[in-house]
Amino acid sequence: MSKEPFRRRTFLGSALAGLVGLAGCAEDEPREANDRPTDSLTPTAAQQATPTDTETTEETDTETETESEEDAERTIPEHDHSGPAEGGSTIVAEQLLHRARDTENVQASASRPLLSTEPRDTYVDPTFGDDGNPGTESRPLKTIQEALDRVPIVVQHRHHVYLADGTYEESPKSAAGHFVGSYPHNPHPMRIQGNSDDPSRVVIDGTPGFSVRSNEMDNPVLADVTITGSMQNFDSHFQIANIRFTGTGERVLGGAAMKTHDASVTRVQNCTFAETYDFAAEVALGGTVMVDDCRGTVSEYAFDVDQGATAIEIGRNDLAGRKGYARAERGACFVDRSGERHTGVVEN
Repeated sequence: MSKEPFRRRTFLGSALAGLVGLAGCAEDEPREANDRPTDSLTPTAAQQATPTDTETTEETDTETETESEEDAERTIPEHDHSGPAEGGSTIVAEQLLHRARDTENVQASASRPLLSTEPRDTYVDPTFGDDGNPGTESRPLKTIQEALDRVPIVVQHRHHVYLADGTYEESPKSAAGHFVGSYPHNPHPMRIQGNSDDPSRVVIDGTPGFSVRSNEMDNPVLADVTITGSMQNFDSHFQIANIRFTGTGERVLGGAAMKTHDASVTRVQNCTFAETYDFAAEVALGGTVMVDDCRGTVSEYAFDVDQGATAIEIGRNDLAGRKGYARAERGACFVDRSGERHTGVVEN
């Protein structure tokens, strides 16, 4: 099984041109990617106070608040963007746990720790694996879902899931409660790795498809697999690379191979799309998709962009649709490689 590192392409110039176009796609300025809550778990004096406490003097309240702030400063580490040599990140774990509390169904268990303590590799084999195994290379798990369910709620270290050759007849989705981690920085994001030499040997044969949601990890990656259904991403930043979308002719997710919506950014690189899909990428409700070095012909439009969403070409693509290249409606726009914005139907 290959563990070849993910090769990133230089796309800064095209990305900057696309981002210039993105800035004009909506009237409201988008929220900055790292503009997130930074509340600690340390309760304020007002939250700790009893009814009788609230009758104390203003001077006492001020002293209590000052002491609480000093305690918080002593217990919460600062983030310095360095991290341990093995990929750990000195992030404020308390902040992540605070957000995890607000995420539906987030629960730690014996198989899913609350906080990662070291780098981890998990192995999955649909033929010889067993979900009762520890997930090591010699004793792999059987399903992708089980591997996702074991990802720590707060991820501060490298976490890779290696998929053995075979067909995964499931509809894997992110773990209950989903991932919270890698914010604001992790040099080794979560990665699900197939066969880099031949992605056709690792098949995810699920309907409605692979789903990622409520994921605060920093650009997790799915690479080198074949998907016969569809996949979607919402409420997260996600990368897919060298994916073959073959389709089955069954119309799922509105006919799209890849669907992104809500406050999501999906980067799609070096992927192929079969004509069995209506759209290569469907983007809606303010989502963003960035596409580089993809190819294929679909039955309607390569990009279907709607409701304030944006599709950006950051590199050369060989995509086409039988009805047109892109369709952008209701406040949405398509940004080509030159940075020019388009609305309505864009011809091939």
